[in-house]
Amino acid sequence: MFERDFVQRLNALVPQRDLALLARRNIDWSAKGFESRSLDDLATAHEIENSAPHRAIGDVATLLTLLSYRPRRRKPYLYELLRKLPPYATRVACTRKPDGSGPKG
Repeated sequence: MFERDFVQRLNALVPQRDLALLARRNIDWSAKGFESRSLDDLATAHEIENSAPHRAIGDVATLLTLLSYRPRRRKPYLYELLRKLPPYATRVACTRKPDGSGPKG
């Protein structure tokens, strides 16, 4: 599939994985009272509308909205996800300056 190949080339830090899979495995949804870990079910439970279900743009927007959700004004789900990832998966490297100069990555 085009979207998966494209995203995997851009995200060399976590090969063969995507954010949705990491969110499914690293956030304890059942402890939060959710029976399903599917994006559709979690979005519905949080009253998040997916404008383009099962299309990359719609699923990514829905996932980002879900991960930014703050249950009962606590830390967002993204916080829990990032705390459980291995350190290499959250490393950020800047190889170019904002003006585009610098070594090519």
